Amino acid sequence: MIVNTTSSAGAGLVCLLGIAYLLVAPSSIQAAESSAGIEEIVVTAERRSSTLQDTAIAISAFGGEDLEMRQIDTTSDLQFSVPNMLFTKTNFSSSNIAIRAVDDGTGVNVNGHYLVATAIFEAEFFDVERIEVMRGPQGTLYGRNTTGGIFNLITNKPDSEFGGDFSVELGNYDSLKFTGAINVPLGDKVATRLAFYSLNRDGYTDNLYTGNDIDDRDLYQLRLTTDFQFTDNTNASLMVSYFKEDDRRARVSKQLCSKDTRGAYGLGCLADSKGYETANDQATIQTALIDIVNANAAYAAVAGGPALPSYGPAPGSMPGNESAGRLSYVYGGLRSSYRNAVTGILTQALGDPVAAAAASQAAFNAYDALGFNAGIPALDRFENSVNPPDMRKVMADFDPEFNIEETVVSLDISHQFSNYTLNSLTGYADYEYWGLTDYDWSVPSVNYTNPITYMVDGKSRVATFSEGVDRSGGKRDQWSQQFTLVSELDGRFNFTAGVYYLDYDSDGHYNVYASDLTAYALQGGHQSILHAILNSITGGSSAAAPLPPERSMYDSHTKFSLETWAAFSEFYYDINDRTKVTLGLRYTDEDQHNVSQLYYVDLSSGAIRDQRKDWQEVTGKIGIDYEADLSFTDRTLLYATFARGFKSGGFNSPSTVPGLYSEYFEPENVDTFEIGMKNRLMDNRLQANITAFYNSYNDMQVTQIVNQSAIQVNTDSKMMGLEAELMFAPTANWLFSLNIALLDTKIEDFTTVDPANPTQGAPVLNIFGNIYDQSTFSRGDTTVSLDGNDLANAPSYSVNFFVDYTQPLSNGMNLVLHADYYYQDKYYARDFNTKADTVPSWDVSNASVTLNSASDRWSARMWVKNIQNDDNITGHYITDGVSGFFTNEFVMEPRTYGLTLNTRF
Repeated sequence: MIVNTTSSAGAGLVCLLGIAYLLVAPSSIQAAESSAGIEEIVVTAERRSSTLQDTAIAISAFGGEDLEMRQIDTTSDLQFSVPNMLFTKTNFSSSNIAIRAVDDGTGVNVNGHYLVATAIFEAEFFDVERIEVMRGPQGTLYGRNTTGGIFNLITNKPDSEFGGDFSVELGNYDSLKFTGAINVPLGDKVATRLAFYSLNRDGYTDNLYTGNDIDDRDLYQLRLTTDFQFTDNTNASLMVSYFKEDDRRARVSKQLCSKDTRGAYGLGCLADSKGYETANDQATIQTALIDIVNANAAYAAVAGGPALPSYGPAPGSMPGNESAGRLSYVYGGLRSSYRNAVTGILTQALGDPVAAAAASQAAFNAYDALGFNAGIPALDRFENSVNPPDMRKVMADFDPEFNIEETVVSLDISHQFSNYTLNSLTGYADYEYWGLTDYDWSVPSVNYTNPITYMVDGKSRVATFSEGVDRSGGKRDQWSQQFTLVSELDGRFNFTAGVYYLDYDSDGHYNVYASDLTAYALQGGHQSILHAILNSITGGSSAAAPLPPERSMYDSHTKFSLETWAAFSEFYYDINDRTKVTLGLRYTDEDQHNVSQLYYVDLSSGAIRDQRKDWQEVTGKIGIDYEADLSFTDRTLLYATFARGFKSGGFNSPSTVPGLYSEYFEPENVDTFEIGMKNRLMDNRLQANITAFYNSYNDMQVTQIVNQSAIQVNTDSKMMGLEAELMFAPTANWLFSLNIALLDTKIEDFTTVDPANPTQGAPVLNIFGNIYDQSTFSRGDTTVSLDGNDLANAPSYSVNFFVDYTQPLSNGMNLVLHADYYYQDKYYARDFNTKADTVPSWDVSNASVTLNSASDRWSARMWVKNIQNDDNITGHYITDGVSGFFTNEFVMEPRTYGLTLNTRF
């Protein structure tokens, strides 16, 4: 059964969810049981088993059945159930889990194995025992230090019984998903478990230019886990996981812009708004470069110089310029982009803006004498292009391509001796990714006079209009070793101690292939400008040699290696039967080596930057927890903690303007103060866990896009918040849950330039994406104070509510109805807190009806997610001035619904 994708069908399914309850005859309903209570969840957050309520950490935990009932299939779904957690796709090859507004500070573990790079955005949860999310700095119990928190996925392990399960899911967008696992005992000492899932569905987004749907899915994952019980005291678990995706997943959901009509005297997109328009092409580097190509070709044609190809607009495709005679093929900014480019390049070459301006003026005087004048208006090649006013519709030159392969291997060996457990965890991971997408997500309304042949990822491509192809990709591999010793002593003192080693390597490329860049490179780059100037003054006919192939594109190539080791420990002392003191210590040593190279036609030297740095830090934790005996609670745990977290510094990408920003960024440190209480009340019918925290960050690392590079800068900040996780089971039939998160953040003493509005509205010259003051011809950067601004990804509050109702039936089956609701206040996607940075508040609702068999051998579930069918924005990315400052938006999935059938054997 495949359901169609219309909204009416979605509304019909919602009705169907209600009808499902009525399908069960009232006479078959049994009386509700009188007993009730909230089940305990066992976690291993402290490297030893304890219940969630006995663990003095701000932690949210979900068992496999919880994940299924709450329809938590992905990390994006998980954010609705964890207070102060946000998740979004990011612009390149990664995603971001922000806990308590700390970006890129969450460690991702699979069965305790830390993964530097992972397909957590792309993959789904399957055959999971539980998920644990710890909030706040973690370093005294885990091998890899984190400042935001820990995400730990614990998969199901093999057992001694033969069995398994299998499910098939049918949904809208022609979705078909298979999930299953089979458990096989191999004698008394060995058991193995094979788990798998695959997903195929049509795309969420329509590409109106190609006529295809994009953002589809074609992926699968296999996981083989084998347990060995060598002796009563020694066991090992070997896990091998393989993930593969090859489809048209959209790395960017939608591109927005409010056009800046000032052309090369503007920014491309207005800084204070985001609309369904395209960037003014006269403010982009591709137009500046193609103007140079065409202007030089025009000069050669009338001055007797060497014949040069022209790629001006095809006849009749340049509005208002059809009668311009011999100049009709010289489109756009001869007096803006071209002249500014000449002056800019000469300024860099001569080091004297006055002399550069005089030389370019002399050249333009010669051009004017041949009939070139300022009468030709600049042309925006996207002037009549369409950006559909719908977040699920795009106009792109081609459909995206998306490929990922990930292999993860871990070997976990444990040995118990006397009152100690020694654990060895060896891990390996290999991650390879590449994706292609239309760079400007627009189709020009002006064609070339002549097609341009250019190369994209080693393949030839013919462009009849200006094309840009964005490629992000790379290969990453790591291996790690961790030893942990956990005591189980009978006295008041116990401890956990460990050592950790990680070796990580990555080799990544970010490329922009563009037909205009290729045309510029074939003509010889900026040398063609100098030849043109020379020819115009001397009457010569010299021509520049073409640039080599590697200089016909933008290519940021980075090879990065990390070698780190750490020693960590926690010591526990029971002052009495109710009070425990915890002291944690950690020593971290990180050695980073970065080799980077930037090719950007001839605007960057291509010089190799070789950087190495080593950081060491001592951090720790001190805490106290107390089991209070209160008359109005069944059980209460009170705790207070002070912890210091550390995140090492790193290297910034090369810049096309040397010295524009620092090559390095500093480590960040956070001091966290946290108090909390965990309560059970009303005969275990009510659970109330409340946490308050205060974080003080020194040199917090935040990301900016400056001069075509993603860089990190440091700032101080403060944040405080409150998190309440409440659960109530009044009877065995009903379960209610309410999560409330409050968050207040402030940036301190930070002054910088807003990359999306570098002149703060002052008149500009946009030269190759570098913004200059019109009057002084100096960089027009205007600093702004961010003191008191909110941190990015920090909504003031969010609320999650769900209700489950379980109705036993007379035939032994039961019916479970589930509904949940999440609301998130508005927040800012950047620290600059501008109007355009605002992510509006949004909410999302989900519901399901599940029928379970009396034998618990099968179940059928009808479900719907994002009932409102809203296009909820989770984040955005503002590109650099060379591209006109357009904004890439990242959007949640639309309404999905379907039927899931599961059988167990």
